Parts: sequence; structure tokens; C-alpha cells
Amino acid sequence: MMQSILLSFFLCASTLAAQDSSEPTSSPRHPDVVVIMLDTLRPDHLGFYGYEKNTSPFLDELSQGFAVFDYAYSTSTWTAPACASLFTGHYPPAHGILEGFFAHDRREKKPETAKPKVTWRGRLPGEPNPGLEVEQEPEKEEGQAGEDGTVIRINQFSDDMKLLPEYFREAGYQTFGIATNPNIGPEIGFHRGFDEFVQIDDGDASQVLEMLGQWKSRIQTTNSPTFLYLHFMDVHKPYRGRAPWYEEKEDENEDNISRYDSELSYLDQHLETLFKEWSWDENTILVFVSDHGEEFMEHGQVGHRFSMHNELNHILLMMRGPGIEAKHTPLVAGIHDVLPTLLDLAELGSPEEGTGESLRGYLARDPLPKEELKQAEERIIYAHRAKFRPRQTHVWGANYKNWRFIQDAGSWELYDILEDPLETINLMSRFPVINTKLRSSLKKFRQLGFGSRAKQTEITLDADAMSLLNALGYVGPSLEEEPEKE
Repeated sequence: MMQSILLSFFLCASTLAAQDSSEPTSSPRHPDVVVIMLDTLRPDHLGFYGYEKNTSPFLDELSQGFAVFDYAYSTSTWTAPACASLFTGHYPPAHGILEGFFAHDRREKKPETAKPKVTWRGRLPGEPNPGLEVEQEPEKEEGQAGEDGTVIRINQFSDDMKLLPEYFREAGYQTFGIATNPNIGPEIGFHRGFDEFVQIDDGDASQVLEMLGQWKSRIQTTNSPTFLYLHFMDVHKPYRGRAPWYEEKEDENEDNISRYDSELSYLDQHLETLFKEWSWDENTILVFVSDHGEEFMEHGQVGHRFSMHNELNHILLMMRGPGIEAKHTPLVAGIHDVLPTLLDLAELGSPEEGTGESLRGYLARDPLPKEELKQAEERIIYAHRAKFRPRQTHVWGANYKNWRFIQDAGSWELYDILEDPLETINLMSRFPVINTKLRSSLKKFRQLGFGSRAKQTEITLDADAMSLLNALGYVGPSLEEEPEKE
């Protein structure tokens, strides 16, 4: 498999000047904040979520000191829109990042004499961001291969939509980010707000730790608090068989699961090393979260394709820090709740916009007042997944208590995920009250429509970039061959 490393550094001189230790401080130092994203991690493959295999001994032990959300959900089942919700506090229809890097194959092959123009390319340490080349040929279809390479369309964050690291940098934090997914980079705008941001495309946990180690002295000697975002992608496709945990299986699907689990154990071991090296104490706000899960033929697919089932939409979410009680909570939460929660826990106020809610009341030792608890118990978390070829279609989800409602191309499904976590029995006709409630609620949510703030651009991918996207499962069937979904 082709592996490439994309490294980009973003330095903000004004922020570094504001961090001068000679400046007087007018208030107590805010707590450090660390957000650890475990891309493609489905919680039911972790021991403390009930998995029978010993895949995550370190996380299992660590979780005993965290508040763990048993019913946390993503706003999507795809990295770009889910992480955009993490960074904005919005649902995907509002922030507008609906798909991210995804390319469609074509029947036509590149001419042998083609010389692809490198638009999305590798960047060496210390090399400035070369920026994006915006395609000026609107008649060229998405996915078309030719002399310029393969063209895909992506959306970028609106300039006036403040992102998670921007809130912290504005509050005087030094901000650092490392990402290993090509979706989490400057092309969409995820670099915004970071003093230093490094993208290690398809990098593994060891590379993340190595890069982070280069910042250690700077982070630990400053008088300013630190916001740190680490995006690990080890359990994402392609599933590598990691020794000594991998056991080869004859059945292809079982072998995929074995590989996935070995990747999880490999990641777990490196997370243990990370915590030993950094020794974050109880005064540091720590968040573990995943963007979506992974399917292993539970509903006929492998990976995270166009679907909204529990194995894809259920995510890991656990937090530790000042004022947070170690416990499991059954109250529903969403990935878009992380931003307002972190601002609240760090005493930075509320975000300027977004529909996510602070979970601080869920996390405290004292129980919520009855009215607030009742309101929390009635909360519904929505999810959306868009598909643009051969025509635009949508799949929607609504998560309420132990219920999941799915609407997909005119069909409706209702599942009791407490009794049926793999969603094998559609209960639409058996629970008309719940069915009506969720169907009506989702209809009102859909009627809010789609915002128009995101900026669309076209990016040309060279052969190496296409190869990487294909290995990661980010290349779909050709536009001519892909059947329309009725």
C-alpha cells in the first residue's frame, strides 16, 4: 500500500507574542485541554463497552476514571461531516461539510501520456502550505480522469464559522493539532485556529507520538494553557494484521474483524505510551471520541458506506477533568456537544453558534435538577449522510433513549438498540407511539433545510493521491455503473 506523509506547519506570530510570559495575567490559568479522536472506532469492540476480546486493556483501565457516555452518537457516518460537527457544534446540514474527500472511478482510464498536475501533494516538515489550486473548468464532471488528474469537489468551512481551536486560541491558549486522515487538513479548513498543525496522511500511532514529542518542551514550559488535538486513524481501513494480536481467519469477514481488533490493540498500546510520557493530571480536561464506527457485514457491507446503522453511528465518548465524576451515563449525547462542553468546562463561556449542548451537567457529581433531567432524557440526536452520485440522496437518523429511527430513500426503520444492538428486527409496526414521535421530530429537523455558508471548490488529485484514497476506501464505483437508489 502506498503510504505518503503530508506535513504542514501553521505558525501564528500574533498568538505566540500574546503568550509572552512577561505579560501579566489577570485571571487564574485555564486548564489544558486534550481531545483524542480515534477515527473509525466502534465502542462495542472495547472491553469497557462489553466486548469479549481483550482488545483494549489500557483504555479499559483508564476509563474507570472517566465519565463514559453509553449512548453517544455521531452526526454522520463519515469522517469529514462528523469531525466538522466536532469542530463547529453544528449538524452537517448547517456547517455544510457533507462528504469530504471521496472520488468516483470512471470507466475511462488516464491516457498513458497523461502528466497529472499535482494539486494535493506531499509537504515536508517546515515547508509552507502551498495552498489549493481551484479548478477553472466547470464543465468537467466530478471524478473525470484526464490530463489534469482526477477532479473532486469538496466544501470548505465558511470563513465566518468559528472552529474549536479558534475559540481556545482566542482565549489565550497555544493550540496544536496532529491529524492522520486526509479529510482533516487545510483543504477543508481543519487547520484553522492551530498555532501548529501537522497532517501525517495515513500515519499510524507511532508517527503521531513521534511528532508530538517534538513539541513537548515547548508545551510543558509555556505559561499559557494548551489545547491539543490528536487524530489517530489506526483502526481505519485498510486493516493491517498487527503482531502479536492478529490471528488469521479463513473467513474473509472474520479475518477483517481480527485485523481490525489487532489494530485496536496496537493503538491501545501506543495510547498507554502516550499517557506515560505526558502524565496528564486530573486538572487537564481529557476527551476521547470517535467520529463513526465500522460495519462488518451486519447489514451487508464492510467499512462505512452509505448507511446509518448502530455499528456506524454509535461512537465512543468519555471525558475526564475538574468537576467530572467517573461514571457511566445513559443520557444521549452527540459529537457536536463536545465543543460547547469543553468551553463550559474551561470556563470560556458559550460558543457563538451551533446546536450542540454543554454536557457539563451530565458530568458533575451532583444529579441534574428534575426538570433538567427530564429534558435531557427526552433529547433526540439526529444524524445525516449525503450521497451525490449518480444523484443526490440522503439517509437520516434519529436517536432517542434506546431507540433508533432511520429514514432512507422513502423507507423507515425503528430499532430497540438495547434489546437488538445489531438492528435485526424492524419494529415500525409494533411501537406506533415511538414511531410517530421520531418520524414527526425528524420531519421537523429536515424542514430546517441545508445552509449555504460552506464554500465549494474543486481539487485535482494525482495518481498517488487517488491510490491513497482507494486504499482508505474513499473511492466509489464509477458514475456510469453505480445504480440509483430508489
